[in-house]
Amino acid sequence: MAIKVSESLAATGSTGELVLKGGFVSVQGTWAGTINVEVDPTGASSWSNISDITGSALAFTGNFNLAIDNGAPVKTRVKFTRTSGTAVVVLIGE
Repeated sequence: MAIKVSESLAATGSTGELVLKGGFVSVQGTWAGTINVEVDPTGASSWSNISDITGSALAFTGNFNLAIDNGAPVKTRVKFTRTSGTAVVVLIGE
């Protein structure tokens, strides 16, 4: 099991990456901004937002918990643009 926790994130950036087959992302706090969960399926730093079943990129503007099923081990990270407040991001996976 791999766990990565990022607290009091800078205004813009991303967490460190984890290689996840499946797992969980949790973002909690009193923050404003936009957060995306990204994957790099090729391993060549070609990051893209995860999407919903219709193919639309998921962008979160409030606290959330999200289960991840990449199907195979894939680099995964959380990218954020935080305009105010404090956020805690937790990536947990296998």
